[in-house]
Formats: sequence, structure tokens, C-alpha cells
Amino acid sequence: MKKNNGFAIWTVAASVLIFFGAISFSACQNELLDSPSFQNRGSYSTGRVAAPTNLTATQGGYKSITLKWTAAKSAVIYNIYHSDTATGTFEFLGQTSDATCSYTVGGLEPDVKKYYKVQSVDSNSETSEGYSQICYGTTLAAPIITSIKQNANGDQITVHWYKGVNCTEETYLNSGLNYTVILYNADGTQVLKEETIPALDKNNEVNTKYTFKNLTPNTNYYIQIKAYTKSAQDAKSTESSDIESQSTAHSLIPAAPEKFEAAKGISKDGIALSWVLPKFAEIKASTTYETRPVYFKVFRKLESAPETAYDPILTYLGTTDTDKDKIEKNAVHFTKAESGTEATVIMGDFLDGSTAEGGTKIPSKIDVKIEYPKESSAETDPNYPNYIPGTKITLTDKTASRGEKYSYRIQSFIDDNGKKNVTSDESWIDGTGWLINSPTVSVSSTYQKMKEDQSKIKSFTVTLNFKFDDFGQPYNYVITETCQKMRKATEKEIEDGKEDQPEGNPETKLHITSSYPSIAQKEFSHTPLEDELYYQKYSYAVSICNPSSEDTSSAYYTVKASNSVIVINDMSRIPKIENFSINDGYKDKFVISWKYNKDYKYTLQWKNIDKNNNESDNQEVLDNSVLETMLSEDNIVTFYHIANSGDRRKGYSLTANNGFEDTENYPDEVQTLGTPEPFFEPSYNSIKILWKPVQKAEKYEITADYSGKPISAKNISEIKTDEDNNLYCEIIEPYGKADDETYNTTNAEISGQKINFKLESISKNKANEEVDRASSSDNFKIFTLGPAAIEHIESVEGNPAVARGIAINGSDDSISLRWNKVEGAKGYLIFRRKYSENYYSDIKNQADVYYYSTETKSTTLIPDDGSKLPVSCNETAGVITFNDNYKQIEDYDNIYEMNQDQIAWGFPYGYTIIPVKNSSDFTINDDLSIHGKSNSIEYTQVSLNKIEKTGSTYGYGFALTASKGVSLKQVDLAWKDPHNATQKPTIYYREYNADPGSVWKKGVSASNFDSTQIVPEISYKAYDYIAYYTPDPSKTIKIKPYFEEYISKQKDSYEERFNKGYILALEEPKAEYAGNLNEDDKTDSYYYSERFSLNQYSKEEKKQGFDKAEIFMLNTNKKDGWKKIAELNPSNFSIKETLSNAEYDLNIEKPTNFDLILTPATIKNGGTNTKGLLQVLRDAKHYYMLKASRTFTDSEGKTKTLETSVGSDGSIYAYRQITDEELVKATMLVIAEVIKDSKMENYGTGTAFGDAKPVYGYSGNEKTGKFTWEQDASSRFDWKIAKFTQGWDKLPYEQFSTVTKLSENTKKLINFITIADADTLSGDFKRGRKSTTTLQYLSIRKLESNILGIKSYKDFDLNEKIPLLITTTEKPFTSLSSYSGTVNFATSDTQFSVTVEHNGSQTFKKDVSGNEEVKKWFPAKIGANDYSGKSSADGWWED
Repeated sequence: MKKNNGFAIWTVAASVLIFFGAISFSACQNELLDSPSFQNRGSYSTGRVAAPTNLTATQGGYKSITLKWTAAKSAVIYNIYHSDTATGTFEFLGQTSDATCSYTVGGLEPDVKKYYKVQSVDSNSETSEGYSQICYGTTLAAPIITSIKQNANGDQITVHWYKGVNCTEETYLNSGLNYTVILYNADGTQVLKEETIPALDKNNEVNTKYTFKNLTPNTNYYIQIKAYTKSAQDAKSTESSDIESQSTAHSLIPAAPEKFEAAKGISKDGIALSWVLPKFAEIKASTTYETRPVYFKVFRKLESAPETAYDPILTYLGTTDTDKDKIEKNAVHFTKAESGTEATVIMGDFLDGSTAEGGTKIPSKIDVKIEYPKESSAETDPNYPNYIPGTKITLTDKTASRGEKYSYRIQSFIDDNGKKNVTSDESWIDGTGWLINSPTVSVSSTYQKMKEDQSKIKSFTVTLNFKFDDFGQPYNYVITETCQKMRKATEKEIEDGKEDQPEGNPETKLHITSSYPSIAQKEFSHTPLEDELYYQKYSYAVSICNPSSEDTSSAYYTVKASNSVIVINDMSRIPKIENFSINDGYKDKFVISWKYNKDYKYTLQWKNIDKNNNESDNQEVLDNSVLETMLSEDNIVTFYHIANSGDRRKGYSLTANNGFEDTENYPDEVQTLGTPEPFFEPSYNSIKILWKPVQKAEKYEITADYSGKPISAKNISEIKTDEDNNLYCEIIEPYGKADDETYNTTNAEISGQKINFKLESISKNKANEEVDRASSSDNFKIFTLGPAAIEHIESVEGNPAVARGIAINGSDDSISLRWNKVEGAKGYLIFRRKYSENYYSDIKNQADVYYYSTETKSTTLIPDDGSKLPVSCNETAGVITFNDNYKQIEDYDNIYEMNQDQIAWGFPYGYTIIPVKNSSDFTINDDLSIHGKSNSIEYTQVSLNKIEKTGSTYGYGFALTASKGVSLKQVDLAWKDPHNATQKPTIYYREYNADPGSVWKKGVSASNFDSTQIVPEISYKAYDYIAYYTPDPSKTIKIKPYFEEYISKQKDSYEERFNKGYILALEEPKAEYAGNLNEDDKTDSYYYSERFSLNQYSKEEKKQGFDKAEIFMLNTNKKDGWKKIAELNPSNFSIKETLSNAEYDLNIEKPTNFDLILTPATIKNGGTNTKGLLQVLRDAKHYYMLKASRTFTDSEGKTKTLETSVGSDGSIYAYRQITDEELVKATMLVIAEVIKDSKMENYGTGTAFGDAKPVYGYSGNEKTGKFTWEQDASSRFDWKIAKFTQGWDKLPYEQFSTVTKLSENTKKLINFITIADADTLSGDFKRGRKSTTTLQYLSIRKLESNILGIKSYKDFDLNEKIPLLITTTEKPFTSLSSYSGTVNFATSDTQFSVTVEHNGSQTFKKDVSGNEEVKKWFPAKIGANDYSGKSSADGWWED
């Protein structure tokens, strides 16, 4: 096998011939190529689930609508969307996996109309690109009784009802809808009559009324209407009206506008519509009825248009009071003025034209005038003072066009502040109106000469030509004829530049008629004045008036004739045209000339001839001021009459008018020079250019250049004519030769590039002189049918520009190609090459070839096995878009399937497009070059490579590696970025042992394009990582299964996946009380014990983990620091060995390989205290730490050791029950510390509690618990202690207690007990005696005598103990009974006695004597004993 550009190519005995319909192989069955691979294609779906089809919805269902559709292949779920309108926003409604492809929307209101569409979802949660078609469904409407009327005799009642807004023939009106009309007795409890009628009668008319006959006169009856469809005729599927009587029937639908009129041809500025406000409507509010005003919508259509063509010109016209800035743009609001009949009208910006654009005022679209009645007997409502029935509204539509009839519809709606939109088909009124059409009027004249003197004129006949479409509307037409007597200028006045002057005032005559035909061409006869010094000038105007009026001042429209008629007796005043001629053959004009007379007005007339030889009349009045700029010295005017190239005209005539007329005609047809419009047929090495012959062209000239270099004439053939009468020529090898003498048409980079081509037509006159030239477009380009003809449009600085080659864009799952359709191409070869070896050496570069046919609009693979491909190709507006879509692999032996799956990975895929004329023009060689079968064209792979465009999907980070056990904080990730990486990727992760296909969680955005660091979600767990380059990091993605499967097999020397990463971290162990928290059973063997539990370490999860692990323990009451109590097996963290000694005073049990039970050995053996690692004194917690380390060789070859731990910050601790002795000693140490802190200062006799300096206990930021004392004589001493909790500034293990903040607001360690007075004593007593600043003793000293205010208290008595109430401070200890109780004590420096009570029962008693023994129980400064807080000479606490 040989290599070529990284693509695997197999040598074969013969080439494959590609006919796009059949593939011809040689007898050798070896595989032709790894790329393209022509075998094992497999079978494919489209790659994306299709949308469902044939969506339908039920009509008239009872409070529900059921949707049904045809299933889409591969769909497993359907998403349902709904909207109130077909063009509105569709919102998600629900989802179904129902195999019947149906969905019922329940709980709807009556009279609902909803629009729906459905989307498919496949098993990969991919949705269809589009939706089903939109359809609407309706619910059955409840009838609304609108009126109940009795006849004059009172024996008949007729009821009318409204069927509902959604009930139409398009929904369910003609689908078996029936009404049951029920007549009840006077109290509405008994049915008297019941009739069922169809909603449509025999004539297919809507049937919404019924008459009950033969009733008892003057009796009140109640009526109810029920609606149902035949398909659902039961009580549960019936909608009913309220039960109403004649007196209770309500106007629940708005009345139509009253007295509606639309103006018919009486204004040229706008069509006036007028109506008056109808009565109030009503709405049902709970059990009552409330009145509401009515508002209007105004619709318009052309009268000839269908009913569905009505468009709104006003969306709201009503009486809601609102601010200008809140009004909708197409709305009008009006309110009544405080007095009179006037109103304030506020219009939306779209209507009133008050805004200006570019400084120009926008004309208003409508005018609205409101006239409130001076007096009204109509019912009003104080809640709606602006709405008064009978108020006249006049709306003028100023957007109508003349010459059109319009139908208007004014529809009433209940104005309930926008809450409802209630109307009905009985709530509107229609009318037709139009603007007055534009009339035209002109006059012409003829004359008769005198027989006896031919130079004199006997009489004139003036013809008035009047054109007007009255649309059948009657009018009075008033012709105003004005005659002005004129005096001729004398020769002297003419020399002085003066003209003829009017003589006297003009005379006016009116000619009146109501008949349009009689005025269309009306003639008037006039006789010239006998006095030759004078003549008459007649002018005419026509006024269109009201048929009952002759007043021209109030005419609807008045139009004047543009010219006037001179009545004179002198023939010399009649105009004469001389030297009139026309020259044609110019490309943009006709040259017309004649002898000019400044006293004449000239009019040019002609007929245009179109391509179908249809003729149209045209006229132009010429401007004398312009003509005078075109005069020659001999007074000949040369006028350029502008035209277009290729125009044909006939019947040219020139009319001169000075009151009289003379007309000269040109008999011949004239033509401008036509512009040739070439088109071309490209071939692979030549171009055929064709064009239709153009008029007046005597010859043609051709010029062409490629890249600024003219194409030699020898490459251009002679001009010939084909069988279709087209002219044509051919350009052979237009790009010339390369340096190696090969034609450039074989170079894929050049063949197909644009060539500038110009074709000129040339006209000549009779003297064979060139008249003009007409050139084809400067932008006309030609090209051969080569690969370089592929172009696309792209945006350059916001403007479209042509770019070479294809446009290529990637998305999540698809690569999209876009190029402009190539002239002459019947199809396109699409070469696709996958470049993967640079990322994964075991994934070989591969190639495939598609063929897209523009004739069949289909895409096939070469060779074609008939499978449906996961690609799409479409043509829109000359642009071809090819989407190469991801498809999940099913057959792992099928190379094409593999390529199609891996398209979503982000590999670069290179594409080359080759346009072809016929499907069998080329063969593909084994090196991916192609050559023509019937021509000499061969595109080498080298030249094809140069035009290849490469793109990719967003893709994944390739060959991702994650660090394993080489950091304490973060996992280092590194990868190769995909081809189309334009943004940094997002990292996704999941636990390493997650099931295939399970969800990947979204992590951080990478800090670099190809590397980042990530902190694991749970520090001690291993995770698999993937980098994905989505432009939308918020999007949830699903990793492609094959990519997931592939990377799971990429492993390192430890047999761990490359993309699995973890840090060196420990799972936190658990420390807790080992006994039963729910029972206070001192016989429990674990009553004084703590439990420490480990989590088993998974070597399979993290193979590059620890090689050493240990357990340590700390007691802050001791200054020894952390003490190792066990060693672990690093492979799984089972307990390898426990360590203990006499100093630890520990009894360690190992119930499992991962659990330890720790008990004070002294207490377990019957003692009452311990000085070991489980001692309780200042602190009741015992701290545990798990420490582990790993030694390894880093990437630089250096030996490195990492050590980590959990619990070193005091976060892992346990506690146990304590003995009464431990409770006493913990209490006495606090009292000793408090007495020290109070300093026992000698404040003097009479110091009260509030005067002595208190010692505050710890309580966070607040100071609540405190110890304070008093002395009312020099030696009498008392104290009070209230909820006092000691906060220790220092502990024996200083580093731990000061560096680590054990509480939020202080560095102090909170003592585990709170001390308070027990309050069990009453009467007058003291708690001790002092001498200056030294305590003498502490005991209860009761009052013995009080003589004349001199009190005497009992002296020290060891039996008079001071009671202290002990409770727990922290929540963990509240469940341990041994931390609460009453401690009663009395002491001097030589005697000490204490008892402990729990729940009223004494559980402990101790009496000691002697100075040294007392200090072992009460270490305070008392008498001769001393305490500084530091001394540990007595051995039961440490400094």
C-alpha cells in the first residue's frame, strides 16, 4: 500500500469509471481506496428525525381538543406547542409518547380556538428540524341568549341567541351542531316544551332563533338553549346558556353600530364613515350582570376582494381614558369635555401623523370627529361617563386611492378593560364608499373659412372633452365658460415687447346638466368679432356638484382645461409646422427637429409598441424654455426625446397651438439601437457565447480579457447563426497555457475563473456612418465549467461580496457548504476527505465522493447502493447548500458510516466541488485525481488540494490527557484542539465508573484553547473529562456514543483511561460517639467510647494513589499534639496496625478492618478519670486526622513526595459520656479561672453587684452570661453567676487552638458547659468570705442575727454547699446526659466537699482535706492556695 497526502490508497489493476448511475469495476476485487471507500456502505436514515405529518384537530369538542397526526420514522416522543393565533408565539404545551399519535388538551373553556403544531423527538433526544403543519381546533361554544320577545297577543315568544365566536362553517357549524330550546314555567322549575333544531336550516342558513306558539297570554316564561354535536350527544357534552326570561335577558353581545353611512364619491381627500354609539352591552360577573361600553374596530377591503381580505385600519376606537404615551399606535381614544358636545380625541402615533421624520411632517392617516348629543334619553352609566349612546362618530379614511371602491366593516366589541374580546357576527355593519374619481378636461377647436375670402374665418366649433368615472353615482355637472375679449398689440407695441391686452372684464356662462354622456364631448359654436383689432379667448372648467346643487363654490371637484381657444377672424394667426423630421438608431433617444416658433405651445404624441406588438398612446407637452436651449442659428430646434434601448415607436405627431392648432405626422416606425444580452454555455475548455440579434444593429464587436490580459482573437471564432436564430461565437482555451505548455483549463485553481466579456452592437446611417453603440453589461462574466467557477457570497464589512470557493460552516452535528449555482452545471462532484491521523494515529484519513444532481435534486454516494444518506442539499435563489450531517454508527466495518459518525468529533473535513455537465464526463483515478473521458481535461490532486476548503463541527478536544495523583488541588487537562476552534472549550465530566451513555455534567470554561486546570467536584473521586467547543456554554450536550466508546479504550501504562483524572485527596472518615445516644445506660460497654470509621479506598478507581496512610489523634487538653494511633494498608485503607501506650491510656478495639473503638483504659477498668488522649477538661472533643502520602517521579524525572490529610483543621472529632468526677473537675477549673479573672479587687464596704467589675462569659458578639460579686462589709462576700460559659484564650496545644479558628467570631475555644446559679436557696445569705483581695472560703452563710441593722452570718460550714446548675453549651452534647446536672460544693484552702445530682438524685460525693488534696479538686486562689491559670503542679491539668 502506498501513501499519498496521508490518505491510504490501494493499487488496482484498472481505474474505476464513474457514471453516477453505474459503477464499472475491473475484475480485481481488491478495495480501490481507503479514501474514498466504495464498499460496506450500509443503510442510512436521513440522520435527523422527520417532523410528523397530517396534523388534525377536533372541532367543537366539549371543553377539549384532540390532536392526531401521522407518525414520523424514528420518533419516540412528540412535543406539542400551541398559540392563540397562527402567526403568534407558539408555547410548549406538553409531550406524549403515545403510539396512537394523538394528544388531548383538556380543561378548556367553551368557545376556544387554539392553533397547534407538533415536533418529533428521537431516542437521542434530537428534535426534528421543522414542525408539522399548523392546524387549529375548537371547543363547543355555549349559546348566549340575546333577546326574548313576545308578540302583540302575548301567545308567542321568539328567542334569539348567539352561537359563539368560533362557530363557523370552517369549524363545526355544519358538523351536526344542534340546539335544544327549552321552555320553563314562571319559576323556572318545570319544563313545558322542548324542541331540537339543527344549527343550519334546509337552505343552509344559520338557525339561531325559535318561536314558541300557543302560549298563555301575559305569562312569564323562562328559556334555556343547549348546544351539542351529534357525535357527542350526552348531558356531559352539552354547553348551555343561562336560563333567562324576557325581563332578565341581557345584551351579552355588543350591538352593531347604528346609522352607519359611508361617503360615496363626494371628496377627493378622504372617505367619511359615520355612525352612532349603540346601547351599553353587558357581561356576566359571577351571579350578577354589569354594563360595559362598546368599542370598535374598523376594517377595509377592496369591494371586489373576497371576505377574507378585510384588513384592520383601526384596532381600537373607544372611550377608555388613557395617556398619550400609553396608547397603542393604531388606536383612538376619546373622552367627553366637561361641558358642551365636544370631545378630546387622542390618536396613536401611526394614525395622527404628529411625528416627523427628517424634518418632514407625516400626513395623518385618519381624522376622527366626535359629536356628543345635546340631550340624550338613552341609558347611561356613571362608571363610564364618556360613553353616551347616540353619540355620533365621523371617521375619515385618508389612505384610500382614487378609482377604487372600498367595503368597510365597523365591528363592535365589549370594552371590558382588555379582559375579554367579546363580539359576534351580529355585531358589525358593512358599507361601501369611495373617493371621487379624478376627471380630465381638454378643449380643441375647428374652423370654417369664409367662401368669399379664404383669408378670413367664418366660425369656430369648440369641443370640450370630459372624462370621468361616476361609479354610477348621480351628480350635477356645471360647465363654466369664460370669454375674455382681447385687443391685438399694435406694431409699435410689438416693437416695444408688449403683447395683446385684455379688453374689459371677462364674461361667464354656466351650462348645467346631470347627464354625464351629454358632457363627455360637448360642442360650442363661436363667431369671430368683425372688428379685426379684437379677438376672443375662451377657457373652460367643469365642476362636479351634489345632484341637488348648482353652486360651484361647494362643488365636490372642479377641474380646468389646460388650454384655451382663440376665436379670431384672421387666418394668419393659425400656426404652421415646418421641417419636421425624426432620426433613430440611437441607443437611448430619438432625435426630433422642426422650425421653432416661440408663440406656439408644442405637444408631442406617439405610440409605444411592446414586445407583443401591443400599442399604447403617449403624450408630452413640451416646455418652450427648454426648447429654446436647443435652437440652431436658423431657428431649428433639435429635441432629444429620451427612450430606452430597444424601444419601438410609431405614429409620432407634433401639434402646435396658439389658440389654434396644426399637427404634423411622421409616417414611419422608429427604433432605438438594441442592447445585446449575451448568455453563455460553458464547457470544460471552451465557452460558447450566444445572443439574440438586436434592432438597428449593423455589426457586433467582441472583447474579452482574463486577469487583465486580452484574449487573442485567434481563440475567438467567427460569429455564426444557429438553428434558433441565435448569434454565437466560441472562445477556445480562454486561460492560455502554463509555463509547462499545458493548458490552464486543466488547472483546478484557474479553470472556471471569471473572464471579462463585452459585446457591442453598432448602428449606422444611410451613409454607412456609425450612429451609436450599445454595450452589454460591464458586469457580464464568462467562464469555463471548472472547479474555480465555484463561488459564494459573503459579508465584507456588512456588504455582500463574491468570494472564491465554497463557504463552509460547522455546527454541533453538521458541516454546511454553500456555493453559488454554476452556469451550465448539471451536477456537482463533492469530494470529502477526513483528516484524523494527526489527532489519533489509529484513525486513518479517509475520503468519500458524493454526487449532487441539479436535475433530480438528489445526492448519491459513489458507488451508489441506493441508501438514504444523512446529507441534504437544496437550492434557493441560485445558492446551493449542502449539509453533511452526523449519523450514529451502526456497522463498525462500514468506513462511510464511521466517517459520518466522526463528523461530529471535530476532525477537519476537506471539501472540493467540481461542477460537471454530464454525469459520465469524468473518471476518478486511484490517486484521487480526475480526468475527462471525452475531453483532454485532467485535474491533478495537487491542483485539487489547492482549492480544497476545510471545515469541521465544533468538536471535542482530541487525545485529552488528565493528570492522576500528582496534585493536591487540581487536575491538569491537555488536548489537541479541533480544526474549527474559534473559542475556548467547555469542560464536561462524569464519575469514572458511570454507565455508558449517562449524563456528562457541565464544568468550567477552559482557560486556554488546549489546556486547563479543573478542581474535581468531589475531591477524592476520579472523573472522566471531555473538552467540547460549543459556542453556547449554557447548552446541555450529549456526548456522541462512538466518541465516548473510543476514548474509553485509550489507556496508559497503568491501564487507566487517558481522560480519567484525579488529585491526591482523601475521603473524610467519620468520628462519633460509640454508645447508644438514645439510652443512658452506663452498663453499655461503649458508654465512655468513641468510634472512628474509614471509607475503603478503591485502587481500581485511582491506581496511581497513596503508598503510605496513618491515623492520628489530638486532645487539646494536652500539649503533646497529634499522636499516631494506627497505620493503614495504602492499597485499600484497611487498618494494618494499632499503636497505643500507657501515656495514651487507650483501649483500642477493631470490630472491622475499617473501624476503631477507643475507650479510656482507666475508666474501662473502673476508674473515674483519665489523663490520656480521651481526657475531658477544657475541651470535650477529641480530634482525629487521616494522613497519607505518595512518592513518585515527576515529568522532569525528579522524585517528588506529596502529602495530604483530612482533619488537621479540627473538622473531624468525636465525644463521649463523662464521669461525675470529670464533670466536677471541669466545673471547678472554670470557677477557678473566673475567680482569677475577677481579681477580687477591694472596692470597699457597700460595693453592690452593679458596682463590682463583672467577668463576662463567651457568647459570640454579645455579652450575656456573667460572673459578678459584692461585699457589704470588709469581709462579707457574695457572687452571682448567670449562664456563664468560659471562653478559653489558650489551650495546652497552642498551635491548634490559636491558628485554627474554632468559632466564627473569636479564636477562643468555647467551654462545653454553661454554669448558672441553681436558685434553690431563698432568704438572706452570702456565698463566702474574703479578706481584701483573697478569698477565705466558699460556702453558704445563712443569716444568724440582725440586731439594729447589724447582720451576722453563719461561718464556714462544709455541709452548706453552693449549688451550681450545669448544662451543655454545644448541640452535640445535648444528647449526652452526663454533661448536665447540679454540682454542690463548699471549700476552704484545707477542706473541700462536693456532690453531683442528676435528675434530683445524688450520683457522686467526694470529701477531701488538707491543703494539697484540696488543690487537686479546687485549684482556685483561696486562702493559702494559689492559682495563676498556668500551674499544673497538681497534675490533673496541663499548662
